[in-house]
Amino acid sequence: MKWVKVLMVVVAVIGVVVPLAQASSIIISLPPTITPIGGGVFTWTYTASMADARLLPGDFLVVYDFAQFVGFPALPPLPLGWAAGVQLVGPIPGQTTPVDNAGILNLVFTYGGIPLATAPPPPGGSLFLGVFSANSMGNIRITGEYAAQDANWVDLSLQANLGYTSVPAIPLPAAGWAGLSLLGVLGLRRRSR
Repeated sequence: MKWVKVLMVVVAVIGVVVPLAQASSIIISLPPTITPIGGGVFTWTYTASMADARLLPGDFLVVYDFAQFVGFPALPPLPLGWAAGVQLVGPIPGQTTPVDNAGILNLVFTYGGIPLATAPPPPGGSLFLGVFSANSMGNIRITGEYAAQDANWVDLSLQANLGYTSVPAIPLPAAGWAGLSLLGVLGLRRRSR
C-alpha cells in the first residue's frame, strides 16, 4: 500500500504528462534542430518515433502554431508514406485539448503508406518514423504543443496524445521593442531618484 502512495506523489509531481505519455505512441524529440538556409529563413527539423502502436493510413502528427511559416524544404525529404500540409485550425485528435491559435498555421503530417507496427507489447518496441521539417522566418524558440493520432497495437482503436515541443516565436514588432526599452529606461530613472 505504501508504494501506491509513493506512486501517487510521483504522478502528482510529474503532472498530467505521465498519463498522456502512456496513452500516446507518436512522440517528437525535444528540441527540434534549427538550421539557417539563407535569406532570413530557417529549417526546423523534428524527429518522430512511436512505441507500442500501429500506424495506419490517415494517422497524423500536428505541430500547433508554427509562426512565420514559409514552406516545406526539399531536404530533408519527408519519410516514405507521409504528406505535409498546413491549416489554421486543427486537426485535433480525440480526447486531447491542445492550445491552437486560429491565426497561426499548424503543421500537419498525415500518413498514407502501408500499415506499420512496433513489436507487440509488452514490452513492445520503438519505431523511428523519420524527420519532419518546415521553414520559418523565425529562429527564436518558444514552447508549443504537438498532438498525434495512431492506432492501439492490440485492437486498432484510435489513440491520441498531446505533448510539448519548441515552435518559432511570433515576432514582436519594432514598436513593441521600443516600448519595452522605454519602460526599462523609466524604471532605471525611477530607481536612481
